[in-house]
Amino acid sequence: MTDNYEEKKEKNHLDLMSRSPMSLDECKREYNNHKKTDMTYFSTPQFVDNFDHDGYSVFKSEYIYNSEFKGRADYINFNSVSGFIQEITGRKYTMGTLNLEKNENDGYKLTGYWIIRGSEPVKEIFSDFLNDNTWSEITDLSELDKAFYGENVVFRSVCL
Repeated sequence: MTDNYEEKKEKNHLDLMSRSPMSLDECKREYNNHKKTDMTYFSTPQFVDNFDHDGYSVFKSEYIYNSEFKGRADYINFNSVSGFIQEITGRKYTMGTLNLEKNENDGYKLTGYWIIRGSEPVKEIFSDFLNDNTWSEITDLSELDKAFYGENVVFRSVCL
């Protein structure tokens, strides 16, 4: 005899938020189309005027274990960054970039910039990556242009 029961999946609290007038999927599409023409999508009136400050927030993440990158081959570091992006489970609720920059001590610094559904980074989106970073809110949306298109980056991995 088999048990016929359905395992009830708990609803994510981000799904329970009121509907946002801003479509994150549309932002992702516009970013992909816009990056081919110029590098200022996040400063455009189209993005700034339509950004939903009640439904979304923008955060900068700074990886706290940057010393792990020192002394390793570049391709290993690049694979690590790509792995962090792969572990993000809440792609439905975020878009962002992780930028790996080389510093003067021949080490690396990993910084992320994220558009996040809700008012703060949560475990449902970032899993373990949440605790491996310090997070600060960004109010100037033009900082995103530097993050997604900046030139000082040796490796960039975008989460769409």
